[in-house]
Amino acid sequence: MQLSKRLETIAACIPQNAIIADIGTDHACLPVYLVQKGVCPRAVAGDLNTGPVKSARNMVKSRGLENRIEIRQGDGLEILKPGEVDVVIMAGMGGELMARLLAEGRDKIKSVQRLLLQPNNNAWNVRSWLAENGWGIIDEHLVKERGKFYPVIISEQGRGLFAADSLSLEVGPFLLQKGGPLVKELLEQKSENYAAILEGLSKSKDPSLSRKKKVIKELLQGIKGELERGC
Repeated sequence: MQLSKRLETIAACIPQNAIIADIGTDHACLPVYLVQKGVCPRAVAGDLNTGPVKSARNMVKSRGLENRIEIRQGDGLEILKPGEVDVVIMAGMGGELMARLLAEGRDKIKSVQRLLLQPNNNAWNVRSWLAENGWGIIDEHLVKERGKFYPVIISEQGRGLFAADSLSLEVGPFLLQKGGPLVKELLEQKSENYAAILEGLSKSKDPSLSRKKKVIKELLQGIKGELERGC
């Protein structure tokens, strides 16, 4: 099975012999790949919607993996029993939704060794939740696929880096440390986007927007500082 670059990056972060849960699995491509490659002995794959659940079951059945990959339908982490998996994967969903699912399912991940999180947007929501709930970031990767940037956040309880300032929450503490061409390109894109947002806000005289303007100005200053530093 051929995975996308994004899913390949996630797959490379799974410890050998870990039992995984893929939340929001869609077609169950990732669990099938990991079990077939011998990385994971077993997996749980879940999705909220009937269509993806049916597709996932068909995929698992076509590969003869019904005894090793269990497909469950439900909302987020509610499909899990405490302690039954080692790694939880959430990929291909918005950061706000991801943070909500983590908050609602915090009891289900108390004994989980690792979270692998790939938000499609609003990654700061995810990093903020992790920092507030004692989950440190032990590494991050950045993937560009079809012109869009995807961060892959690897988190474990009680160790690693905790994003604290607006720039770390927005871009990622490890990505800022690593730098490189992709991170530079991401920062340039964010600089343009936030400059345009600030310009639009500056035209408004609504006093309630003053806090938002201040936050964006500080974020822009941090981004420009990183670019000047030669990330």
